[in-house]
Amino acid sequence: MPITIKVESLQLNPTLKDVEKGLLKIPRFQREVVWELADSVKLLDSIYRGFPIGCFVIWQTQEKLSDVRSIGNLPLPEPPDNQLPSYVLDGQQRVTSIFACAREAEVPHKDRKTPVKYVAWFDLDGKKFTSTKPVNSVTFRQLISENYDEYRDPLSEIQKKVFSEARRRLTEEYKFAAVTILDCDIEEACEIFERINNSGKKLTVFDLLVAKAYAADFDLREAWKKVDKQLGNFSGINPVLPMQALSLVTVKLDPERATSSPASAASDKYGCHKRHLLKIPPGEIKSQWNDLQDAVKLAIDFIQNRVGVPTLKLMPSEAPIALLSLFFILNKKYGPNELQAEQLCRFFWASCTTGRFSGSSESTMEEDALSIREIIAGKTVSWNWAKPISADEILNARYDRRDAKVQTILCLYASNRPLGFKSCTPIPVATEFSQFNATELHHVFPRGWLKKQNKEFLAHEHSLANICLAPSREQRHEIGAKPPGEYLAMFQVTNPKLADCLKSHFMDGELEPLLMNNSFESFLEHRANVLAKALNANAGVTT
Repeated sequence: MPITIKVESLQLNPTLKDVEKGLLKIPRFQREVVWELADSVKLLDSIYRGFPIGCFVIWQTQEKLSDVRSIGNLPLPEPPDNQLPSYVLDGQQRVTSIFACAREAEVPHKDRKTPVKYVAWFDLDGKKFTSTKPVNSVTFRQLISENYDEYRDPLSEIQKKVFSEARRRLTEEYKFAAVTILDCDIEEACEIFERINNSGKKLTVFDLLVAKAYAADFDLREAWKKVDKQLGNFSGINPVLPMQALSLVTVKLDPERATSSPASAASDKYGCHKRHLLKIPPGEIKSQWNDLQDAVKLAIDFIQNRVGVPTLKLMPSEAPIALLSLFFILNKKYGPNELQAEQLCRFFWASCTTGRFSGSSESTMEEDALSIREIIAGKTVSWNWAKPISADEILNARYDRRDAKVQTILCLYASNRPLGFKSCTPIPVATEFSQFNATELHHVFPRGWLKKQNKEFLAHEHSLANICLAPSREQRHEIGAKPPGEYLAMFQVTNPKLADCLKSHFMDGELEPLLMNNSFESFLEHRANVLAKALNANAGVTT
C-alpha cells in the first residue's frame, strides 16, 4: 500500500492540548528532548514575529512506540480509551520546548545541579520574548492561557493592547506547517525521520528496537543500561549485538533466498540484518531478555577467561560477542565442553587474523551462525575462509590501532598473560593501558638506541615484532636509550625469573640470545615467526 501524505496547518493551543492529553506523542528517538531555555525563548520570539520555524512531520499509526513519558516534572498521560496517538517524527524538540514554556515545566539538565524552570517572559515595552524578567512583562503561559483576561486586566491600556496583539499572533494568526504520514510501517517512518531530521542525527537500529519494544511494555534502553553496567571491562559494547543474537534464533530466512548456503543448511539459516532485527516480535524481546543478557555475560566471560582477551578495547571486532552469545542461547546457557570450547577459540582467532568481519558483517555472521549450530550439534567444523598469517605480514605491519591485524596481535599478547620485567608479576592489561597507543607500550629496542646504531632501523621502530604489552612508563626512566641486552641484564639482578617474563612476551628460547646480543634485525625476523606460529596455532590453520 502506498504511503499517504496529508498537508495541513496546526494552531498553538490545540496542539499543546493534544500533547497534554497523550494524543500527540514524542517517540524516544533522541535523548535531548528539550532545548535549552535560551533557545526555546528564541523559538517563541520567532513564532511571535511570524517567522517560519520549519515543518512538523507527524506519523499516524496503529503501532505503539516507546515515547517520552514526561517533559521535565510534567507527566504525559496515555491517550484516552480507544484513541490512537500520533507521533512527531520531525519537530520533536520544537514541540517539547514550546510545551515546556507553555506549562512552565522544571527541566533537569546534565550540567546543572537543579532543574531549570522554563519561564519565557514577554516584554510588554520591548515587544519581544526573553528568558529574564523585564519590568513590565507577562509570561508565555499567561499570554496563551484560557483565562488570559485575569493577567491582562490589571495592565495599563497600552499594555493591554500589546498583550492582546501578542496573544492574537500566537494563538490565532500563526499556523504551524505540518505533514502527516499514514499507511507506513516503522522502518519507513524512521527512514523518513532520518532524511528530514534537522539535527542530522542518524537513528540506529537499536533506537528503532527501543521504540518497537514499548509495544510489549518493555523499556529496552533502560534494560540494556543495567546490563552494560555489569560488563566491567567490556562495558560499552554495541547494544545491537544481543539483538543480533536474538534475531539469529527468531527470524528465519526464506530458504529460496539463502542462496549462499548449502541446500541442507539453508533451511536453518536465520538473519541479523537491520530488516531482520525489526521483524523480532516486541513480546519476544521482553520474554527472552533474561536469557539474552545471561548469554551476553557468558560470552564475555568466555572471551576473557578462555580466549584470554581482558578488555573490549583490544577486540578487532565485536561481532564474535554476538555469535558466542548465540552459542549460549542455543546451548541453554550451559558452558561448552572441551571440544566445543576449542572450536569456539579457533573460530575467534581465525576470524580475527583474517579480518572476517571487516566487510558486510551481518551476512558473514549469518553464515557463521550455521557453524555455531554445528558445534552445538557435536560436529567438528572447519572454515574454508580461515587463512594463515605470515611472518612477513607481522614484520611489516606498523602500529596502528585502527588496523584489525594490530588489535589481533595485541589480543595475542594479552592472552599470554604477560609479566612485568622488574617484578615478574602479572600486568593488569585491562586497566594498565588507557588507549593502547604506541607511546604507552614498551618498545623492545628503544628509539634512542636505534637512532644511534643505524637510522635505517627507525623504519621498523613501530613494527609489531618490536612491541610488547608492557607499560613503557614503568621502565622508561631506567631503560632510556639502553638496548635490551643491557636493561634485561640489569633487571635480571633483582628478578631471577626473567626467563618466565620473556616467555610471557613471546621472547624466550632462540630469541633470548638475540636480545642479549642486541641483534635487532634478527630479533624482529625471529619474533615475527614466533608470533605467526602462535596465531596460526590458535586459529587452527597451517602454513
